[in-house]
Amino acid sequence: MPRHALKPSPTLARMLRARREELGWSVREVTARSAEIGERIPPVTLLKIEAGTQEPGVRRFYALLRLYRLPLEVVPDLLELESLAVETPKETDPDALLARGKAHWAKGEIGPGLACLFALRQIAAAGRRGDRYVQRAVLAFAIAASSIGRIRLANHLIGDLLVAPPDPSLRLNVLVLAAVNWLDLGSPDAALAFLLQAESCEGASAPGVRAWILHVRANALLAAGRAGEASVAIAAATEAYEAAGDPVNAAKALGVRIRILLAESRGGEARELAERALADAERDGMKIVLHNRRIDLGRCLVELGQAKDAIAHLTDGLAHALLLHDRTAEFRAHFWLWKAWAAMGDREQARLEHAIALNRLQAMDEVNWESRELRVSSATGGEHEKPYRPRRRRRLPG
Repeated sequence: MPRHALKPSPTLARMLRARREELGWSVREVTARSAEIGERIPPVTLLKIEAGTQEPGVRRFYALLRLYRLPLEVVPDLLELESLAVETPKETDPDALLARGKAHWAKGEIGPGLACLFALRQIAAAGRRGDRYVQRAVLAFAIAASSIGRIRLANHLIGDLLVAPPDPSLRLNVLVLAAVNWLDLGSPDAALAFLLQAESCEGASAPGVRAWILHVRANALLAAGRAGEASVAIAAATEAYEAAGDPVNAAKALGVRIRILLAESRGGEARELAERALADAERDGMKIVLHNRRIDLGRCLVELGQAKDAIAHLTDGLAHALLLHDRTAEFRAHFWLWKAWAAMGDREQARLEHAIALNRLQAMDEVNWESRELRVSSATGGEHEKPYRPRRRRRLPG
């Protein structure tokens, strides 16, 4: 069988070297292990691949993925995330790097944030595989991947932590992130099961942590069609956020309340809440939630048959989502712009927004009713040309 070319890539080279070091294997160990699976990679060849000066070839590349336990489907995500990083910071203290990376991420500075996380992984890899710093690095990287829609990659990393098993100080965070990821992948049942385990962890009753768990539970219950229970959970989450002095996450919880009201066919109340939430976010300068509230308000207006009024809010929300690199919000904005233009009978603009939303969806792993509807419309064809009429929902019990 011929060896097909796979062009040298500095990013791929760094990724393969980092994974080998993370596993704690020497170059000669990889050579011996690769020989055992029938594709021996000489030490000199491996070093050249890791230096980015020699293409690995498809067979050797697959052999390395198999040895390093890297699923093929997550490789593009790893490469794309690493390509977003900028120059590696000179900081060598793991705690300082982690704090710096989180600070960059909170500001929407993806490149510098990832650079800190990659540097942290490199430093941590020099220690034991089960070391707490290694696990903290993997967890931070998983959170970063999840936050920009790379859910399968995040799930792969979280899966590694779950079987390690996670350090007791990280167990709760790992379980809740696993719940978030499974919910994003379309399984509220799995999410609720992970949350049950998280509630048994030490520290789960602290107001801020309890609020986080309740927030995720509300999302899972809503996805499972249990809007009444979701309403109770998000009210309790909001109360706990306020007790913990966390106004930002309390503001984020309003997005769940808006979706619950829409699910219960209470569109007028949903619009009023979205308007208040938008005004509050503008007053308090909460840029991290402002664009989502704009998109929520636009959606409410579309659902209420006021598509023309929705366009400005959706367009504004989209602009801010682009600035913050919020892919999920960007997709939602295009999705509802598609619906708004279709409702107004503008087939050309609806077709454009449909195509852009579909393009954005291809770069994401999240599963919700919006993504399902878009995929169905793409498969059946022509749906973007039909005038949109808000779905009639029966009022859910509870």
